[in-house]
Amino acid sequence: MLTRFVRNDRGAVAILFAFALVPLLAVVGITLEYSRSTRTLADLQSAVDGAALAAGKSALDSDRKDLSQVARAIFDNAFRPESGVKVTKFKVTQTPTSLGVSAHAVVPTIFAGVIGKPSLDIEARAEVPLGLMALEIALVLDNTGSMSRLGKMDALKQAAKSLIDTVQSAAGSSSSSFALVPFNTQVNVGEGNRYASWLRFSPGGMEPKLDVTQAAWTGCVVDRDQNEDVKPTLPNTAKPETLYPAASCQYANLKAIMPLSRDFPGMKSAIDLMVPTGNTNTGIGLAWGLAALTPGAPLSGIARAPGPRIQKTIVFLTDGLNTENRWTKDAAQIDKRTEKLCDEVKANKIRLYTIRVIEGNETILRNCATQPSMYFSVNQASELKAVFDKIAADLTTLRLSF
Repeated sequence: MLTRFVRNDRGAVAILFAFALVPLLAVVGITLEYSRSTRTLADLQSAVDGAALAAGKSALDSDRKDLSQVARAIFDNAFRPESGVKVTKFKVTQTPTSLGVSAHAVVPTIFAGVIGKPSLDIEARAEVPLGLMALEIALVLDNTGSMSRLGKMDALKQAAKSLIDTVQSAAGSSSSSFALVPFNTQVNVGEGNRYASWLRFSPGGMEPKLDVTQAAWTGCVVDRDQNEDVKPTLPNTAKPETLYPAASCQYANLKAIMPLSRDFPGMKSAIDLMVPTGNTNTGIGLAWGLAALTPGAPLSGIARAPGPRIQKTIVFLTDGLNTENRWTKDAAQIDKRTEKLCDEVKANKIRLYTIRVIEGNETILRNCATQPSMYFSVNQASELKAVFDKIAADLTTLRLSF
């Protein structure tokens, strides 16, 4: 009988399950508590964001001294927590240049016995700048031949000019400026720069595209030497690789870049003159958008050094796949240069909106944007106006910083 008892394994599974039940319940409890607290934190952050924006706008509109009541009213209206969640701290802080809102809440746990904590603490904060933000905006616009189809160029001109009008009519337009960068495989920097020290002429050299004399040059440049082609390095005559290679214009109708300027009517007139022609090299467009916003770079105009009161932005639009740059017609290789430029733009704290018009590399353009909400894809040209209006509204709205 004793031998049979030792050999009997009935009920072993139940014993093993009993041992496993406690850690299993702990894992389930932790997962559920994490999901619940994460959801509550997202709601808390959203309410804090709204409170900061509303209080900041009130400060601009009416110069109110104490904005705590405004912020708290917006917060209470937006934050509707689950039962048991309590806001234990709400604070508004003001300086001459910024307004901050923070909130702390306690979330009671359902599985307190399992996770060993009766409650979880969560906190959210947001800050908005007070006063007017200077805007520096580079419009980097595809001027390739495919833009002549399906009404794309006409729609682009209307949308871009509308964006300029919105910024111009917004408060603080006197401190805002635009640059225009039309591009195809090249960009045109204007014949008036033929004696600029940042140009490099190489007639009779190894590259046929660069076989142009200073006297015969009509304004076009190609990509800088690699890896300077994907950097905002300032040109230095002691380092020829940093200079911009002058080239024969591959397509005669490409219009010249307009440097950063507060001449809004002149910018709109330049947009009206754009003519679609040639193939696509998105990299060179982004490179010159970056240069237009970099102080000291060619054609940077009135670009200022980065600072808390300056917002630099590139609005980048294309309707096609990369087809040709200075070195190759291999789209994959050109795409890699574009990706490096996207990273460089963002590393320089320049906000980057990307717009795909019917065609183009969706993956690159989405990843290129500063954040997913700043990427737009339109299926017909008539949608461009709404996209540019959205960007214009975004540019002229108070900014959150975290």
